[in-house]
Amino acid sequence: MSSADDVTQVLSAISGHSPGTVLVERFRLVKLLGNGSYGSVFLADDMHLHCQVALKILRADLLQTPDATDKVRQEILVARTISHPNVIRVHDFYLSAEHAFFTMDYIDGCTMASLQLDNLETSTEIVTQLGIQLIAATEAVHQQGILHCDISPHNILVAADNRLYLTDLGLASAMQDVTHQSCTPAYSAPEVLQTAAHSQASDYYAVASTLYQLITGTLPFAHTSLAEQLSAKLRQQPDLTVIKRHFPQWLTFFSENLAAYPQHRSRDAARLKQLWLQAPQPIRKRMQGLGLMLGAGSLALLSTFWLWYVQRETMDDNTQTQTLTLPLTMAVMPIYPALENTQQRALIELVQQVLGEALRSSNVRIIPLQRVATTLEHLGFTHPLTERQLRDLGNLLGADVLLSQQLTLLERKVDLAFTVTELRQPLLPVLWSQRQTVEKDSLSAVVSANMDQLLQMLRSHEAPGLATATPLPAAAQPLYQQVVLARTQQDEAAFLAGVSRLQQSFPQLAVGYLMAADWHQQRQNWLQAEQAYAQAVQFAAANSYDYLLAAARLAVLQERYTEADNHYQRLLAAKPFDTSLTLEYVELLSSQSRYALASEQLQRLATTDKTNPEIFLQLGKLAIRTGDINRAVDEYLLQAQVLYTRLKDKAGLADTLNALGVAMQRQGKFAESVPHYQEALSLFQQVDLLSGMAKASSNLGFVLLVSGDYSQSHDALLQAIQYYRQLQDNYGLAVTTDYLGLLEEELGNYRKAQNFYNEAFSIRTRLDDSWELTDSLINLGYIYFVLSEFEQSQVYLKQAEQTAVVNNDALSLIKVRQILAQLKVQQGEWGQAFQLFKISGEDAAAIDLTEETLIAKAFLAKLAGLHGNFTQAEQQLLSFIEQAEQQANPRAAVEFRLWLVELYQHSAQYTKAAQQLALLKQEERYPSNNEQRQSLRLLNIYQLMASANLKAATEQLQQLQLNLQQQPLPRLDVKMFLVTQQLNLLQGQPMTAPTAEHDAILLHHVPERLLWLELQARVAAASGDREKVTQLLNQAIPLLRRATSYWRNFSFEYLQLCLNQARCQDQAMKVSDTAEFKRLLKNLPDEAQAAFIARENTPLRSADDR
Repeated sequence: MSSADDVTQVLSAISGHSPGTVLVERFRLVKLLGNGSYGSVFLADDMHLHCQVALKILRADLLQTPDATDKVRQEILVARTISHPNVIRVHDFYLSAEHAFFTMDYIDGCTMASLQLDNLETSTEIVTQLGIQLIAATEAVHQQGILHCDISPHNILVAADNRLYLTDLGLASAMQDVTHQSCTPAYSAPEVLQTAAHSQASDYYAVASTLYQLITGTLPFAHTSLAEQLSAKLRQQPDLTVIKRHFPQWLTFFSENLAAYPQHRSRDAARLKQLWLQAPQPIRKRMQGLGLMLGAGSLALLSTFWLWYVQRETMDDNTQTQTLTLPLTMAVMPIYPALENTQQRALIELVQQVLGEALRSSNVRIIPLQRVATTLEHLGFTHPLTERQLRDLGNLLGADVLLSQQLTLLERKVDLAFTVTELRQPLLPVLWSQRQTVEKDSLSAVVSANMDQLLQMLRSHEAPGLATATPLPAAAQPLYQQVVLARTQQDEAAFLAGVSRLQQSFPQLAVGYLMAADWHQQRQNWLQAEQAYAQAVQFAAANSYDYLLAAARLAVLQERYTEADNHYQRLLAAKPFDTSLTLEYVELLSSQSRYALASEQLQRLATTDKTNPEIFLQLGKLAIRTGDINRAVDEYLLQAQVLYTRLKDKAGLADTLNALGVAMQRQGKFAESVPHYQEALSLFQQVDLLSGMAKASSNLGFVLLVSGDYSQSHDALLQAIQYYRQLQDNYGLAVTTDYLGLLEEELGNYRKAQNFYNEAFSIRTRLDDSWELTDSLINLGYIYFVLSEFEQSQVYLKQAEQTAVVNNDALSLIKVRQILAQLKVQQGEWGQAFQLFKISGEDAAAIDLTEETLIAKAFLAKLAGLHGNFTQAEQQLLSFIEQAEQQANPRAAVEFRLWLVELYQHSAQYTKAAQQLALLKQEERYPSNNEQRQSLRLLNIYQLMASANLKAATEQLQQLQLNLQQQPLPRLDVKMFLVTQQLNLLQGQPMTAPTAEHDAILLHHVPERLLWLELQARVAAASGDREKVTQLLNQAIPLLRRATSYWRNFSFEYLQLCLNQARCQDQAMKVSDTAEFKRLLKNLPDEAQAAFIARENTPLRSADDR
């Protein structure tokens, strides 16, 4: 078998490469994407992995010598090591007698050469981002020790979301000796044209030439002949007139990197990037695209928006005309009443609700009073605040100004006052103030008018792109205020009655419908909410804030997501600093799996709201979903943890600690995740937050399960189930039910596990969430695999693979393919298993999934052992055991050690096997998983048989039979059957026929089936039954061909020779005389060879002998 690093596959000859052609029985060509200097690129369907790839067929004349072929192969192997979002990912290289091709990610886009920019000045932002990505890609290539050698617009792909991908890594260098040309001359540095001397500096020259053409539409030296190009590049300066006039920020970049001599160009990528980014960048465009989900917790809660129409009134004021630099951040202080009474508290809540809705601005970011009040509570600050406390509050919130309010209830009127204080000046100057006494019935109108006046003072009143809302008639004000008060007091009966009266009295006003819609949506009364939003859209002023928000929410409820997206983007263009609105839009993006864009929205918000820990927490959760664990932990969650700690917000801190636990868990660091979950659970309990307690209990139960603490895990999971049922949270209930299934699976109760998985699947089916459903499909696929019901397993796994591809769910796709690979091992399709483990391992490593990476590598080592590469498998398994122990993953360490024992027994290294068995029997290493415990018993029986202690082996076999009767393990049961037959032969007893259940399992488990066929054939050969030997070999040979290389091939070769020469009965020929045996012997240590030869040459006694 080829090594894990060798991806070259020598294939039978193939012919033709037009669309429809199938290559290597795997890739169906769909259409031609383009032709280049080195070959043709096709879009192809990968029929094994059910995905599309780009497939490049290299020109045959380029690979006429073994050296040229090997050079290309080596360059592609190196290119496979690069993992970067702007570098195209290369998969495998395939070689046949007539063709050579390699596969890579398929990108739906165009080359930079065909990229059309409508208007350069308005496209500057796009050009800037493309330049950043091209430089980053070049830097990533150089960091792997590779020179691209042919950077040009034709080797750069640009997707619809403006994501750039660098292609054809290393091919130019590989082809240099064959074609004597390793570049596209028009973009190449002069030293390359002279001597083909490539360097990082020559790649920088090509980058500059490419970007110059993108901006100006021409090359820096547009000469036709090679000689003219070389002369111009050495003796002339590029024409930078367009750059100087329109893009002076890039003048140094081009003048330096289009220099004739490499020593005059940028010294490294950092300098290149610095020159490109000298000028301030515009805000990035939102990039469309899909992202990944985070399994723990929802991303953002729906924010409440109340849309009030108020009568604008003109008032005298003593406004100061001082203004601040926009945009600015304003914190809204809560109102502290002089005396507490029910009526005054209701009026205060009314003022705060109306004020929150009136403060809408395109360049003033409002920190809502609820967040300010929570911060004050956590800090222990009480009214009135000292100057020091005001400054501390401003710093913690990142506020420029502070809006304070006072309300005093008189007999029939209200005394109302507002003050705006600047927090960035030493003396905390007052910028604006207003005080007046008003009638109670006009309170909401006065508040709205005051806020309107405040925004005018700040030069921030206009909201571009939005129409003005229809004012609320004076006659509607009292009824409107009653509804607001009922809502603030959570008086459902009074609220619904008031809304109904408002709608009946003023049916032409949208406000009543909006209030009703929001109320119903919060309570998940979807049909009522949809009807109310539809009426709000009908009566709201066209294109007003109220109209667009109602239309957006209505479109979401009716699953018209494109329309909803358009409405939200218009709203955010006018109100870019509205945190609640942004989080609502992020929730929409997340529900559509558009996590890249959701993350970008949050990152934009984080640049203006740097003190809001919720933003960084959600960014961290998104980063975990997309597999960017290190960034999630080191950048986002750390920032959230610091901010929540400063604010003394226990609930927020608990949520962050829970997310940190998820991040550690995703990296396979289970021991590190436990204290995070425990601390999060403790904090949630302190604040009595049921949803947090449920989430932390469920996560804690899972990591305790993985760590082998089954009793504690069971208790935590049952507690979580109770919490989720109280919350009526079906998402959490399904996840935790899955965990209970995993627990039963660990205990070996597979049918119980199947019941839990089916229950979780039923819950998720009702949720109609394809992301969640994928988890259940994977679990059911795996449990049916464990139960040896392979056909049912494949049905679920294929469905899971399809949904994971559609959702761009990298983690689920890795898990599915690793289970499919295990299934392929049992089915004897070891070549396909090798490819699946290799690809899934690389994908897992690319997104830092340590557990999945380790599993894939370990299975590749196990495959090496099945192929007879004993030394390689031994070294790798020893290394993986050490890694698993370092990662505190005891189950993986035990599993790999069991594989190692089996490997030693196969290769007759019984002393080493005994050492490993002794380690497994130690208390700290003894398996907690039931199947692993019974596997250990089985290996111990093999060890006793090898030492000829047949009596003890028989006794332990009887005990194992009892254990498996009490707790059936199908795969282990068939192995026990085979051990029983081997023990019978050693004791001179006849073999027994398999049961129907054994036959069914042997049909699918090829390694065990081959051993059973071998035992029967060896007995038949010893008895001289040539006909039976022939029948058994005819069954075995197709399985051996499918497996490509099986370590016991020598035994079947021996049987074939016996059949052909009739020399087995007289023992004239030994097993060790076969060519396959001699080949295998080379993979054994010298000290093990004698025992291996003796064991395999021991003849089986015939029926007559017995």
